[in-house]
Amino acid sequence: MSLSDLATTEKLLKDVKDQLTCHVCLGLYTDPKILPCLHVFCRRCLESLAVTHGETCVTCPTCCHETGLTSSTAVAELLPAFHIHHLFDIHDALQKIPPSSSSTPTPCDKCRQFVSTAYCRNCGQYICDECANVHKLWVELASHAVISIDKVREYALEMVPLKTTALPCPKHRHKNLELYCETCEVLICHYCTVQRHKTHRYDLVADTYASRKRAVEASMKPLRGHVSEVRTALDNIDRSVEGITSQRAALEDDINRTIEQLHMELEQRKKEFVCQLHDLAQEKLRALAAQRAEVEHTLTQMSTTMAFADDRLRVGSPAEVVMVLTLISARVDTLCHQHEPERLEPRQRANLIFIPGNLWELCKPVEAICTAPICPSKCLVGEEIPTIAVTGQKVAFTVVMKDGYGEPYTGALLSVTAELVSPTARLRCSVNKAKAQGHYTVSCVPTIPKDHKFHIQVNGVHIQGSPSPVHVMRAVQDITKPVKIVKKLKKPRGITCNSRGDLIVVETDFLRVSVHTLRGSSPKCLTKLGSSGSTPGQF
Repeated sequence: MSLSDLATTEKLLKDVKDQLTCHVCLGLYTDPKILPCLHVFCRRCLESLAVTHGETCVTCPTCCHETGLTSSTAVAELLPAFHIHHLFDIHDALQKIPPSSSSTPTPCDKCRQFVSTAYCRNCGQYICDECANVHKLWVELASHAVISIDKVREYALEMVPLKTTALPCPKHRHKNLELYCETCEVLICHYCTVQRHKTHRYDLVADTYASRKRAVEASMKPLRGHVSEVRTALDNIDRSVEGITSQRAALEDDINRTIEQLHMELEQRKKEFVCQLHDLAQEKLRALAAQRAEVEHTLTQMSTTMAFADDRLRVGSPAEVVMVLTLISARVDTLCHQHEPERLEPRQRANLIFIPGNLWELCKPVEAICTAPICPSKCLVGEEIPTIAVTGQKVAFTVVMKDGYGEPYTGALLSVTAELVSPTARLRCSVNKAKAQGHYTVSCVPTIPKDHKFHIQVNGVHIQGSPSPVHVMRAVQDITKPVKIVKKLKKPRGITCNSRGDLIVVETDFLRVSVHTLRGSSPKCLTKLGSSGSTPGQF
């Protein structure tokens, strides 16, 4: 916030006081020092911070920038924060502004005899009419900026003194820093020119100021451009935050609505299941109730017959027993004939079960919330795919996956396939996440010595850099046995191999460099460079 944006003197005074408060001791600055990161703290606060780090460095409490120290007294050698002294002048001037509700007049700071009616910015004092007239008459004071006391409250910034403060030399306290040493790039006094800076180039501060100001302004130009880029980035971040926030709210509504619909559907299905259960259970219960009535009726008949027979045998006369014996026997035979044990088994069993089927699929974790889908045209090979590989040795490279907006894709790679393809075989490659966001490592171990191609596809579409050819060479297990024999060489002096597996041989007798391919059934000489002679290109 700039000081001109504050409306009242009270707010302006509070803002200035906040700028004069050390963030370590929370008091007003005492002997303020400025760090290379341009943050200001009290000298004693910085010394205490230096002690905690073994007096080797000071870590800025605001931005954590570390400033190396050469000795325990290095804090004292840090540049003083002179702009803080200027703020103290502003603070003192603002405190002198009389309140608008005060009826007590402010005395003149010059003569102390009359009431002040104006304020001199150069002197930093309230003055009366007489002293104001003196300012107009004296040549030395005629150029001073004097404003009416009525406008002091309205233009609080006009209270800032215009006088310049002379900076004392840290080596010679009674002298001011009036010169600039171009050799050491420090301010010095006249005494310093005959001591440490005797043979150095120096000039007056006033004369150096213009060129140094232009140099600072020129150095600020790229920074201003960066500031514009950073502000644009902040705007983009804010827009992304706003977009994500709005998307979150909209998707949350969609989720709630979908879950509510699903809940309603589940409630309907629950009612259907419960109705099916009740119908089936009721049918079973009715069948069991009918069977129970039949069994109870049979039990009653048997009980009645046994009670009648027992009663006759217990209290009846022989004549009565003989008379009903035939009747009882016939009834018992009838009941025994009607008894069927299988009819006593329950006609319905408690065998009701619930088979949810695929309903449990709704409760399984799914990636319902994801970023934009992966875009094949935006994906690319992050680093150059090797063109030479050896059987039994791992080959790995990086691919960068992006969505339709060009942002790193971090979702599931269900639609990504990576294969090492030859005319007769296909080898599936593994795809694993790398450290960088959106980066994945593709790796495989080839087994067939032949020309292959790496195929990296998304939804069946090749990404940028795919397919990529690779020649797989057979691994040499025994270096004492030649893989290929190259003949017709005359005194080979040096030999090397290129990235394609070709041999490059220097022959001293032929005065040439020959390139031989080892692919195929027999070695072939591809190129011959140079010949014997003294013309350009000859040995």
